[in-house]
Amino acid sequence: MLFTTIRCCALAVAMSAAVIGSAQAADPERGKQLYDNHCTVCHESQVHIREQRKARTLTDVRWQIARWQEVLKLPWTATEVDDVQAYLNAEYYHYETEQ
Repeated sequence: MLFTTIRCCALAVAMSAAVIGSAQAADPERGKQLYDNHCTVCHESQVHIREQRKARTLTDVRWQIARWQEVLKLPWTATEVDDVQAYLNAEYYHYETEQ
């Protein structure tokens, strides 16, 4: 349990650092393709607009993408995670990009 907590914290810190400046260079169209091909198999857009959604910040969005990319063993690069984050933010979340 402690190892999992430490691992999650390390991932969150890494994802937070990667968010800074990365979302602007991302390709939301590519992110949509990746999302449509891999994510809609398990859920639809309702997960992003429900009242109890888990992603409350742009960092949360990226963390969820990275988490599920790891769980599903998808061979995505950091750039592809950025692309999916940019797509989801443009389509559903509309969070301000962090500077």
